[in-house]
Amino acid sequence: MRDNSLPSISEQDIQEMATASSFERGMGYFVRGAILDPVREGNVLRARCEGSMPLDYHLQVDLDETGVAETWCSCPYSYGGICKHLVALLLTWVRQPDTFAVYDDLVTTLEAIPKETLVALVAEMVQQNPALYDLLARYREQPETIPTPSAPRPHRVSAAEYSGEIAYIIGEGADWYHMDELMSGLYTVERTAEGFAQRGEFTNAAIVYTELLRGCVEGIEDCDDSSGSMGDLGQACAETLQEIVPQTDWDEAERRSWLRDMFELCVNDMGGYGFEDVLSELVIATYRPADAEALEAWIRDSLDEASHKPRGDYRRRGLITMWLDLYAREGRHEEYLALCAGEGRRLALCEKLVDLGRAGEAMRVVRQEPLPGHEAWRLVEHLEQAGHEAFAIEVAETALPEAKGWPLDKHGNWLRARYERQNDLEGILEIHLARFHASPDYALYQSIAEHARELGRWEQLKSALDQIVEERGSRSLHIQMALDDGDLSRAMEIVERSGAVINQTWTDRVARRAAESAEHYPWAVAYYERQAEKHIAGKRRHLYQEALKILKTIRQVYRRHNASGEWEAFIADVRKRHRGKKVFLEVIEAL
Repeated sequence: MRDNSLPSISEQDIQEMATASSFERGMGYFVRGAILDPVREGNVLRARCEGSMPLDYHLQVDLDETGVAETWCSCPYSYGGICKHLVALLLTWVRQPDTFAVYDDLVTTLEAIPKETLVALVAEMVQQNPALYDLLARYREQPETIPTPSAPRPHRVSAAEYSGEIAYIIGEGADWYHMDELMSGLYTVERTAEGFAQRGEFTNAAIVYTELLRGCVEGIEDCDDSSGSMGDLGQACAETLQEIVPQTDWDEAERRSWLRDMFELCVNDMGGYGFEDVLSELVIATYRPADAEALEAWIRDSLDEASHKPRGDYRRRGLITMWLDLYAREGRHEEYLALCAGEGRRLALCEKLVDLGRAGEAMRVVRQEPLPGHEAWRLVEHLEQAGHEAFAIEVAETALPEAKGWPLDKHGNWLRARYERQNDLEGILEIHLARFHASPDYALYQSIAEHARELGRWEQLKSALDQIVEERGSRSLHIQMALDDGDLSRAMEIVERSGAVINQTWTDRVARRAAESAEHYPWAVAYYERQAEKHIAGKRRHLYQEALKILKTIRQVYRRHNASGEWEAFIADVRKRHRGKKVFLEVIEAL
């Protein structure tokens, strides 16, 4: 029955609060009876609405003397006006007010219950939900701080319902072709969580984001997430939870339970599908100082169990990293250093020593046993940022011989700049040698030759560079180096050994050099002859024309070296060997 003290609302009012599309679709929801369990508590209307997803939407409308004061729906709609679900609720109130169960507001209801009955009610509630005992104990210990509730706590969504919806969306997973459809469902849930957060309902937002994060972590194994969309969504949920968890109205027991839940989720993913880091960051970012002892105990217990679990080594590494992060945040520096030393985390140990102003101790660690290449370069950066350039150079010099790829490019440039500033030619040469060893090229060869000649080390290094290129099989570079060094015999020998493997551009270059040499021009003639014979074997006029060009080159070689007689003998032999090829003989007749 409608309460006459409440304001009158018309369908026209509802139409003005919604877009035409939302009103039309809301009318459809109303007609098919999608509004479930409508309730009026004082001036508040509440209900559930069956929507397009397995999970029902929760609705609330607050009324005041002017009409509708405030509305809320757990759906993700945010496109202007009220959503279709709220339209359906208000149409139900206007057309079927008697379907609403009428209750006093919570405070009024509780005040009307006799003390003995209220005690029995609370006892039964605690028996059904033991988690309420902590809340009861807190109020019993501080009775003078118990506020008089003026309104019921905002409605909390059910984690189980959202977990069920997410499990329904993910199902048994999806291949690449069906991932867009699956992710569309998860994004709908994400928009619901965003809506809660935008309205300041941080507890509800945290509940939904938590279940969505859990769904991504546990469901990604069965999905082809080649695009990274599910991984990105899980990371976004974790990052958002870092911001909103401190703003929830969870009591200490609820918050500690959530923290333990996230810790377990993190541990179970260690060595798994890539959420370990973001989950560990979430745990470290949201724990409170009062949780430190409990968190450390959880880590210890999990370490004891790690050896008996799948991916035990990964779990141990992940747990030690979390433990170090805990010590760092707590400012427990000596315990941090001891844990690093005990676990062989030498890079973390050195970086922390540098941060504590104890760079000398860090260098003693490195001098005792050098860090692996990638860790050494990270320490170089750390030392440089801390203003310890001399130490940084020392570590870089130790790592340089084994450096490869981008660390060599990045840090080699850094180190070379400092050598150039100090005019240290030996240091510059060593950087060039390290780069040449990692990836030989001609420009580096020229730089090495320039600096080595200046230092009187060229003859010593030349054979070593040859060996590097030989081992790499870089035939073109090898020829270029031989020609640059004026060693034509070596260049010709490399061509002969390489055969068809080598680029013809370089073999032609060697042939041109040989053609100019009184000693080696017969080699050039033999090379050109092989090229001509390949064209002749094709038995086509256009190929004969190409052969003619090469034969003219051979004639020029003989003439350059005053060997016309040799040319006449050569061309006579060619004509004799190919006397059956009339077209070919016509083409070369001018010779």
